[in-house]
Amino acid sequence: MIRLEIPYSIVIIKPDAFDRRQEILKHFSKYEKEILVDNFQFTKRSIMSFYDIHKDKPFFSNLIEFMLSGKVMILKVIGDNIISEIRQLVENEIRPKYGTDKTKNAIHASDSRESAQKEYTIALTSIINSKTSKIFITVDGVAKSGKTSICQTLSEMLDLHHLSSGKIYRAFTWACLQQPYREPIEVCKRTSIKFSTNGNVIVDGKSVDLEAREINLKVADIASIPEVRKMCEKYQHAFVEQFPKVIVDGRNLATEVFPYSDLKLFLTASSKTRALRGNTSEEDIDERDYKDTYRKTSPMKLDSSHTVIDSTNMDYQRTILEFLIIIHAYLNGKISESEDVDGRYVIIITGPASSGKTTLINNLQGLGYYVVPETATQVIQRWKSKNIPLPWEGGDMLKFQSEIYELDLKQIGVARRTNNRVIILDRSVEDTIAYVHNVGLDLPNWKPTYELFGIPKNNVKVYFLNILKVEDNGVRFQNKKEQVKEEYKFLDTEYKNSGYMVYRELFCRNAQKRVRNVVKVINKYC
Repeated sequence: MIRLEIPYSIVIIKPDAFDRRQEILKHFSKYEKEILVDNFQFTKRSIMSFYDIHKDKPFFSNLIEFMLSGKVMILKVIGDNIISEIRQLVENEIRPKYGTDKTKNAIHASDSRESAQKEYTIALTSIINSKTSKIFITVDGVAKSGKTSICQTLSEMLDLHHLSSGKIYRAFTWACLQQPYREPIEVCKRTSIKFSTNGNVIVDGKSVDLEAREINLKVADIASIPEVRKMCEKYQHAFVEQFPKVIVDGRNLATEVFPYSDLKLFLTASSKTRALRGNTSEEDIDERDYKDTYRKTSPMKLDSSHTVIDSTNMDYQRTILEFLIIIHAYLNGKISESEDVDGRYVIIITGPASSGKTTLINNLQGLGYYVVPETATQVIQRWKSKNIPLPWEGGDMLKFQSEIYELDLKQIGVARRTNNRVIILDRSVEDTIAYVHNVGLDLPNWKPTYELFGIPKNNVKVYFLNILKVEDNGVRFQNKKEQVKEEYKFLDTEYKNSGYMVYRELFCRNAQKRVRNVVKVINKYC
């Protein structure tokens, strides 16, 4: 996902003017804006970082003391000439009216695009830290995309415990290169891997260079050995279980190792960009990508559960900021109050089990459509990992669906902050509501999809899949034929009552025809 670079200013309504913030906000009525946080208290560490440009000035200590004396509101104000316009607004209108002296001057505004990016980064870091006591983030991505260094930086900024899966595989690879005539599995079984406090890996008691070219060329082969992957996964799971706030980077974490992680990100960049950053050749990069993608065991896979970050046109600090924006969106689930969402459309793909929905979703994502993934699978994996009985095993249906709804809110929060005009949902909140209705439970105060996206109801379209014919789905369908028909019935009832335009599919056996049908709906109504 590449975010459009629209200039912005970071504005802070300071403690002395905080009680009059609603009045001050009226001065920004003509601007597009986002309230990042309200009623917020900076920590000493974060506010000193925010104002470190003034650290040698005589007023610095008084400024820090003042900023820690009360609550603040932080805004992001957007526009083409926003830096100069907001500075003029602050100096000519707001400070003369609401400020009292040079320190207690009511409001802060960025003085350059460079300072705005730095301030945005610090603000989001502070907000995320204040909101997060427990989170599990996985970062998959292509070779030399910078996953490990990005995650290490984020771990320091957000007090996360960081594990680099690649370092484990590289450590095993280094050990195998030292003993080329022995079987890799036997070498790996005898290899001791430990992590130092600064994140470095100690292999058999030695600190080694894990970025050597010979390791780069061999690591994909070692990582493709199933027994080696199992050894690595033991290290990974043992690490994650120790800490409440974790970030792990790898190749197939979201799809295979940790499908129950809270936030699944995928970092990529062009081969040329990665070759320049990694001091290697495009040929080496392409060869590594091919091996990672097409190996038989646990290949690298981008799927609908990932939020993609393409850093081709971003420097390091801008990439860090992009991660923070997405993490904040996941935690906050909010969108800019003034964002124009009337031109955004949501396409819900739904239907009963055995309707071929997963294939259709994957094909649509392959065409470049932004997909909000189904969250039920994540909840199922999480419950299984904790040995919690699932609803069809006698578990709590309302609690199960409530967890799905909470994940939906966070995924939608991320989707709303993208620049995509058409967003595809792999099932929706209405599906969750239908399951609750079907078992006769009292429905919590859940909002429908159009309200969660903040768009008109007419901007939501539903593509309702039909049950595949028996010969198309074989034994899998026959074994749960009645269950699938019942599911079709109560989902159909829910969507009939939703008020959305519903395109109900006739029997369709051709996967590509299904894709064309959905694209026709998008082109006609969106």
